[in-house]
Amino acid sequence: MINIYDFDKTIYDGDSSIDFFKYCIKINKKCLRILPKLALAIILYLLKIKEKEYLKSVFFSFIKYFSNLDKVVADFWNEHNSKIKDFYLKGRFKTDIIISASPEFLLKPVAKKYNFELIATKVDINSGKLIGKNCYGKEKVNRLLEEKRIKKINKFYSDSLSDTPLSKLANVAYIVKKEEIIKWGDYKESGLKKVKKQFLNRDFITFCAIGIINAFNGIWIAYVYSLFIKSEIIAYIMGFFTSLCISYLLNTFLNFKDKITFTKFIKFVINNIPNFLIQVFSVVVLIRILEVSKLISYSISAIIAVPITFILVKINVFNGKK
Repeated sequence: MINIYDFDKTIYDGDSSIDFFKYCIKINKKCLRILPKLALAIILYLLKIKEKEYLKSVFFSFIKYFSNLDKVVADFWNEHNSKIKDFYLKGRFKTDIIISASPEFLLKPVAKKYNFELIATKVDINSGKLIGKNCYGKEKVNRLLEEKRIKKINKFYSDSLSDTPLSKLANVAYIVKKEEIIKWGDYKESGLKKVKKQFLNRDFITFCAIGIINAFNGIWIAYVYSLFIKSEIIAYIMGFFTSLCISYLLNTFLNFKDKITFTKFIKFVINNIPNFLIQVFSVVVLIRILEVSKLISYSISAIIAVPITFILVKINVFNGKK
């Protein structure tokens, strides 16, 4: 039976792509030229305007500054070979397969040295552009089935739950944390890590970006309403519901990439009720009790309930969609 391993943070102590980039900067400062475009690519990726393939293509574009890439990669591994973990070196077999999201050109020397088969992200060595899809998550299973025609494996090792699709093909699967090997079913993420995964992700970042747009809309629309309506509270409520319609459209098309339906719009409105109540309460307290100006009160109230609203909308409207 065949054993399969992830590479970065599983049998390699760290992220090989990041380490390689740092190494390349040391020997050729021209690599730093990609940083402005990379920063923009990260923003576009986080806002779901571009996908991971685009981001990684921009990142690996630094290899175009090397005419002797094979030598650079070989020299890199001469310095970083010690980061291959002992547990793998002691337990490896010639039938092992490494499946990684890291670029194929970078891992080939290691595959040759340790005599394992390699499935990795294909990258054009002249431009850094990805050829095909990023070898991550479900794509690892697709590549395994396409290239090796293997439907069942003996043992699988990874550092991340993102590899759950691949773990399901294994008789036994393990999570690797540094040198600690934990059975997949016994691994429990910490509460802090769960919170980070819930909020430090593209869904939440895009939701916040839409929230900023929505807050801006709600603030100026409410302010315009307040010029014609005597009650600041009613003006704010009208501004809130106007911007809510815009928010539903943006979240549907941009964030969760779903279809517009009347049912989901009603759910969206219902799940924004806690957000609405918190905001209205804040406006009342800030304006009537603390005597804060209308514009500042509207601004504070518009952003105060973002995390709660995100969880409710993601789970109840878009069914936890990623």
